[in-house]
Amino acid sequence: MPISIARFLNFLFIFVVGGILISSLVIQLFLGELPCPLCMLQRLAFVCMLIGAVLNLNFGMRTSHYGIILISALFGMAGSVRQILLHIVPGTGNYGAPIWGYHMYTWAGIAFFCSLVFSAIMLLQERTITLGMIVQQRDKATRYITIFAITLSLTLVVLTFAECGLGQCPDNPTRYWLFE
Repeated sequence: MPISIARFLNFLFIFVVGGILISSLVIQLFLGELPCPLCMLQRLAFVCMLIGAVLNLNFGMRTSHYGIILISALFGMAGSVRQILLHIVPGTGNYGAPIWGYHMYTWAGIAFFCSLVFSAIMLLQERTITLGMIVQQRDKATRYITIFAITLSLTLVVLTFAECGLGQCPDNPTRYWLFE
């Protein structure tokens, strides 16, 4: 796989994961559904996957960067499967409103699985990884996508602090700690 295709796929990966995080922010801020602690762990996994892809764009395609994506996707998948199993039992209710028939934690599990497949396929492309990916001149697109990822990550940190403060996050949050 040529390096330009690998770069494009990493850009696309960042846009998809960023879109997932932005949609979770829209649901939180405009629909008033605050994330539960398991949801926040899944967000953390998405942010770590973003970090792996941003490292690929800034420092070249490396197996360690894809390893970050793989480990983060496994961590996130564990959280989403745990949440699915909590709510799969009849009578336990659900957390949040469904989107196209599935809840956010189910969509997150699907996204984590797809991220595992993406990373595995990219790791199979030996030529991309082993050609000595020299740190390339960072173009404007790479700078902008890096700023996007950092801004999105910091926004999530601020909102998590607003919800939980310095203590433990509530199991079923109904309001922001910062505004109590």
